[in-house]
Amino acid sequence: MNGDFIPFPPGSNVIILAHGFLGSRFDLSHIAEDLASKGFVCISPEYPESLAASYERTSGLDRMVVNDALMHFIQRTIQPTGYGVVGHSLGCGTALSLGDSSWARVVIAGPPAPSDCPSPLLFITSMNDVFVRMRGSEAFRTLPPIYERLQEGQIPTPLPKRAALIFDRPDGPTHISYLSESVDDAMVNFLSPLLPLAQALSIPVLDFDRYQVARDAKPTAEIIKPLISEFFLQQLKQTT
Repeated sequence: MNGDFIPFPPGSNVIILAHGFLGSRFDLSHIAEDLASKGFVCISPEYPESLAASYERTSGLDRMVVNDALMHFIQRTIQPTGYGVVGHSLGCGTALSLGDSSWARVVIAGPPAPSDCPSPLLFITSMNDVFVRMRGSEAFRTLPPIYERLQEGQIPTPLPKRAALIFDRPDGPTHISYLSESVDDAMVNFLSPLLPLAQALSIPVLDFDRYQVARDAKPTAEIIKPLISEFFLQQLKQTT
């Protein structure tokens, strides 16, 4: 990596955005744009299992290798004062494994809320997510005592260090409702012709069929973007 030509603001807080399995670096671009408007430097790596396939895959190349190179780049070129990370789906594991307890973390549509995370953590899930339904909703609805449950559409001041937003309604976000609307639209345009075949063969479609009806990326973003930005602003004490 060579980012010497990029004029990063000195002393910035850096937010890394980790996409899910078969996702792309564009999946969380709407969240990155909102964070960037608040003064954060946002970096969205593309991991080897991405469908975007923007670089050649080689043996031994995995998320850990990418993250090691990314951290070397960040520390050499930006020297940030603080770190945050957002993960979606498989990216939640990435978000929980990067860095140390000083990092602020947001996990979206991943496994149940961890009970032993020492970092500031915002947990976001939906009872309408296919993975939640498959694993049993109570595992996600019942939070460890370290979390304070937030009300949808409300952002308390101050936000607790460990907070959870649970969409517990029949029309809550699907697994891919959290992604950028443009990404979801592209998937609808590209995958719609293949949906009948996938359904006939009982191939899992990651809520794509349900999102195709709901088209709720925009209203979902209107709820989670300000919450995520405010969480990082408070936990990393960012000033605009």
